[in-house]
Amino acid sequence: MELKAGTTILSPQGSAFQVDEALAAAFCPGDRLVANDAAGLLHIPAADLEVARVAVADAASAFMAMNAVGDDAIVAFYDKAHSPTRSASACSMPYPSAMPVRCAVDPGSEPEPGSAPSSRR
Repeated sequence: MELKAGTTILSPQGSAFQVDEALAAAFCPGDRLVANDAAGLLHIPAADLEVARVAVADAASAFMAMNAVGDDAIVAFYDKAHSPTRSASACSMPYPSAMPVRCAVDPGSEPEPGSAPSSRR
């Protein structure tokens, strides 16, 4: 579908927005256009849609893999992850091979520059 400058797009709330020349020129097959009263016309490139699709599919797969993990293993993981004496060995808990485990920053360590300070210590 070709998007033409001057086309009127309605938002779900009934606001009308006009497609300008720059948006019409940037719009490619597979892209999405969302009309939002607060933000106007939002152009979502197909590549960004694919990144989101893969992220959602990966997250759904990870949640499905969690069905194979027993409650005791999950409780033990969080107990060790939030323990003040936690070490790198806390990340060596068994988990399904299809689901990578990422360790949280050690609660006693300093935050990286530019990151938000943690209220947990």
